[in-house]
Amino acid sequence: MLFTKTKLALGLAMLTSFSVAQAETDHYTTWRLSVDSVSLSSDAANQQAIGDGITGLGVALDFKRGQLVGGFGLFGGPVDDDNGFSQLVQDQNGDISVADSSTSAISFFAEAGGSFNYEGKAYLDVVGGFQTLSISRSISNCSDCDSVDLDVDGGLYIKPRVKVPFGDKYLGSLSYTSYLSGDIESALIIGFEGRF
Repeated sequence: MLFTKTKLALGLAMLTSFSVAQAETDHYTTWRLSVDSVSLSSDAANQQAIGDGITGLGVALDFKRGQLVGGFGLFGGPVDDDNGFSQLVQDQNGDISVADSSTSAISFFAEAGGSFNYEGKAYLDVVGGFQTLSISRSISNCSDCDSVDLDVDGGLYIKPRVKVPFGDKYLGSLSYTSYLSGDIESALIIGFEGRF
Protein backbone atom coordinates (compact mmCIF):
# COMPACT_ATOMS: atom_id res chain seq x y z
CA MET A 1 0.00 0.00 0.00
CA LEU A 2 2.77 2.44 0.95
CA PHE A 3 4.74 1.48 -2.19
CA THR A 4 1.70 2.11 -4.40
CA LYS A 5 1.07 5.53 -2.85
CA THR A 6 4.75 6.41 -3.23
CA LYS A 7 4.63 5.55 -6.94
CA LEU A 8 1.45 7.62 -7.31
CA ALA A 9 3.05 10.58 -5.56
CA LEU A 10 6.16 10.43 -7.79
CA GLY A 11 4.12 10.11 -10.96
CA LEU A 12 1.86 13.03 -10.11
CA ALA A 13 4.83 15.16 -9.09
CA MET A 14 6.39 14.57 -12.53
CA LEU A 15 3.11 15.52 -14.20
CA THR A 16 2.93 18.68 -12.11
CA SER A 17 6.48 19.60 -13.19
CA PHE A 18 5.50 19.12 -16.82
CA SER A 19 2.37 21.22 -16.39
CA VAL A 20 4.23 24.11 -14.82
CA ALA A 21 6.61 24.16 -17.78
CA GLN A 22 3.79 24.94 -20.24
CA ALA A 23 3.22 28.49 -21.48
CA GLU A 24 -0.19 29.71 -20.32
CA THR A 25 -1.77 32.97 -19.24
CA ASP A 26 -5.03 31.93 -17.53
CA HIS A 27 -5.83 33.98 -14.44
CA TYR A 28 -9.12 33.51 -12.64
CA THR A 29 -10.78 32.80 -9.29
CA THR A 30 -13.77 30.50 -8.81
CA TRP A 31 -16.19 29.44 -6.11
CA ARG A 32 -17.02 25.74 -6.11
CA LEU A 33 -19.97 23.73 -4.83
CA SER A 34 -19.45 19.97 -4.74
CA VAL A 35 -20.79 16.60 -3.74
CA ASP A 36 -18.05 14.69 -1.93
CA SER A 37 -17.92 10.95 -1.32
CA VAL A 38 -15.24 10.22 1.28
CA SER A 39 -13.98 6.76 2.26
CA LEU A 40 -12.47 6.22 5.71
CA SER A 41 -10.07 3.41 6.54
CA SER A 42 -11.98 0.38 7.79
CA ASP A 43 -9.73 0.15 10.87
CA ALA A 44 -10.51 3.70 11.98
CA ALA A 45 -14.22 3.29 11.26
CA ASN A 46 -14.45 0.01 13.16
CA GLN A 47 -12.58 1.40 16.17
CA GLN A 48 -15.02 4.31 16.42
CA ALA A 49 -18.10 2.19 15.54
CA ILE A 50 -19.06 4.39 12.58
CA GLY A 51 -19.63 3.80 8.88
CA ASP A 52 -16.61 3.97 6.60
CA GLY A 53 -18.25 6.27 4.04
CA ILE A 54 -19.29 9.93 4.29
CA THR A 55 -21.29 11.67 1.57
CA GLY A 56 -21.81 15.38 1.98
CA LEU A 57 -21.52 18.84 0.49
CA GLY A 58 -18.41 20.94 -0.01
CA VAL A 59 -17.73 24.59 -0.76
CA ALA A 60 -14.39 26.03 -1.84
CA LEU A 61 -12.60 29.05 -3.27
CA ASP A 62 -10.10 28.19 -6.03
CA PHE A 63 -7.62 30.32 -7.93
CA LYS A 64 -5.57 29.89 -11.09
CA ARG A 65 -2.55 32.02 -11.96
CA GLY A 66 -0.98 30.72 -15.15
CA GLN A 67 0.07 27.16 -14.43
CA LEU A 68 -0.29 27.55 -10.66
CA VAL A 69 -3.55 26.53 -8.98
CA GLY A 70 -4.63 26.48 -5.37
CA GLY A 71 -7.59 26.76 -3.09
CA PHE A 72 -9.17 26.19 0.29
CA GLY A 73 -12.57 25.16 1.54
CA LEU A 74 -14.65 22.92 3.75
CA PHE A 75 -16.79 19.79 3.61
CA GLY A 76 -19.46 18.41 5.91
CA GLY A 77 -21.90 15.55 6.08
CA PRO A 78 -23.71 13.01 8.27
CA VAL A 79 -21.98 9.84 9.46
CA ASP A 80 -23.57 6.44 10.03
CA ASP A 81 -23.16 5.58 13.70
CA ASP A 82 -23.46 2.19 15.41
CA ASN A 83 -22.66 3.49 18.88
CA GLY A 84 -24.98 6.45 19.44
CA PHE A 85 -26.47 7.35 22.80
CA SER A 86 -29.75 8.68 24.22
CA GLN A 87 -30.26 11.30 26.88
CA LEU A 88 -33.11 12.90 28.79
CA VAL A 89 -33.68 16.50 27.68
CA GLN A 90 -35.99 19.26 28.83
CA ASP A 91 -37.41 21.84 26.42
CA GLN A 92 -38.31 25.48 27.08
CA ASN A 93 -41.77 24.50 28.27
CA GLY A 94 -40.39 22.13 30.88
CA ASP A 95 -41.40 18.96 29.01
CA ILE A 96 -38.98 16.05 29.38
CA SER A 97 -38.26 13.62 26.56
CA VAL A 98 -35.56 11.26 25.30
CA ALA A 99 -33.32 12.51 22.50
CA ASP A 100 -31.00 10.40 20.38
CA SER A 101 -27.55 11.47 19.29
CA SER A 102 -26.44 11.99 15.71
CA THR A 103 -22.95 11.98 14.24
CA SER A 104 -21.53 14.40 11.71
CA ALA A 105 -18.22 15.30 10.10
CA ILE A 106 -16.67 18.61 9.16
CA SER A 107 -13.41 19.06 7.31
CA PHE A 108 -11.21 21.96 6.21
CA PHE A 109 -8.56 21.79 3.49
CA ALA A 110 -5.93 23.84 1.67
CA GLU A 111 -4.12 22.81 -1.50
CA ALA A 112 -1.81 23.98 -4.29
CA GLY A 113 -0.27 22.53 -7.43
CA GLY A 114 0.04 22.79 -11.20
CA SER A 115 -2.34 22.86 -14.16
CA PHE A 116 -2.20 21.87 -17.83
CA ASN A 117 -4.56 23.56 -20.31
CA TYR A 118 -5.72 21.35 -23.19
CA GLU A 119 -6.44 23.95 -25.90
CA GLY A 120 -8.96 25.72 -23.69
CA LYS A 121 -11.29 22.70 -23.80
CA ALA A 122 -10.26 21.14 -20.49
CA TYR A 123 -7.83 21.57 -17.62
CA LEU A 124 -5.91 18.85 -15.84
CA ASP A 125 -4.87 19.94 -12.33
CA VAL A 126 -2.61 18.02 -10.00
CA VAL A 127 -2.61 19.41 -6.46
CA GLY A 128 -1.34 18.38 -3.08
CA GLY A 129 -2.72 19.53 0.22
CA PHE A 130 -3.67 18.92 3.81
CA GLN A 131 -7.15 18.19 5.12
CA THR A 132 -8.42 18.19 8.69
CA LEU A 133 -11.26 15.93 9.81
CA SER A 134 -13.45 16.31 12.87
CA ILE A 135 -16.26 13.83 13.64
CA SER A 136 -18.48 14.36 16.67
CA ARG A 137 -21.34 12.42 18.26
CA SER A 138 -23.85 14.75 19.93
CA ILE A 139 -27.51 15.70 20.38
CA SER A 140 -28.67 18.48 18.09
CA ASN A 141 -30.04 21.75 19.50
CA CYS A 142 -29.02 20.92 23.06
CA SER A 143 -26.55 23.14 24.88
CA ASP A 144 -26.05 20.97 27.98
CA CYS A 145 -26.08 17.49 26.44
CA ASP A 146 -23.13 15.16 26.17
CA SER A 147 -20.85 15.36 23.15
CA VAL A 148 -18.09 12.99 22.05
CA ASP A 149 -15.26 13.88 19.65
CA LEU A 150 -14.17 10.76 17.78
CA ASP A 151 -10.52 9.86 17.20
CA VAL A 152 -10.36 10.19 13.41
CA ASP A 153 -7.68 12.26 11.66
CA GLY A 154 -7.26 13.91 8.29
CA GLY A 155 -3.93 14.04 6.50
CA LEU A 156 -1.83 14.84 3.46
CA TYR A 157 -3.19 14.07 0.00
CA ILE A 158 -2.62 14.21 -3.74
CA LYS A 159 -5.52 15.06 -6.04
CA PRO A 160 -5.70 14.85 -9.84
CA ARG A 161 -8.65 16.87 -11.15
CA VAL A 162 -10.25 17.46 -14.55
CA LYS A 163 -12.14 20.69 -15.22
CA VAL A 164 -14.29 21.35 -18.28
CA PRO A 165 -15.45 24.92 -19.01
CA PHE A 166 -19.05 25.71 -19.99
CA GLY A 167 -19.03 29.13 -21.60
CA ASP A 168 -16.90 31.90 -20.13
CA LYS A 169 -17.93 31.72 -16.48
CA TYR A 170 -18.73 28.14 -15.46
CA LEU A 171 -16.82 24.88 -15.13
CA GLY A 172 -17.61 21.30 -14.16
CA SER A 173 -14.98 19.30 -12.29
CA LEU A 174 -14.25 15.71 -11.32
CA SER A 175 -11.44 14.78 -8.94
CA TYR A 176 -10.07 11.77 -7.11
CA THR A 177 -8.14 12.26 -3.88
CA SER A 178 -5.59 9.75 -2.60
CA TYR A 179 -4.48 10.25 1.01
CA LEU A 180 -0.89 9.67 2.10
CA SER A 181 -1.51 9.89 5.85
CA GLY A 182 -4.33 9.96 8.39
CA ASP A 183 -7.56 7.95 8.50
CA ILE A 184 -9.08 8.94 5.15
CA GLU A 185 -8.38 6.56 2.28
CA SER A 186 -9.85 8.34 -0.73
CA ALA A 187 -12.46 10.80 -1.95
CA LEU A 188 -14.39 11.29 -5.17
CA ILE A 189 -15.59 14.85 -5.75
CA ILE A 190 -17.99 16.19 -8.40
CA GLY A 191 -18.04 19.97 -8.52
CA PHE A 192 -19.67 22.95 -10.22
CA GLU A 193 -17.66 26.17 -10.40
CA GLY A 194 -18.32 29.79 -11.29
CA ARG A 195 -15.67 32.36 -12.17
CA PHE A 196 -15.63 35.90 -10.84
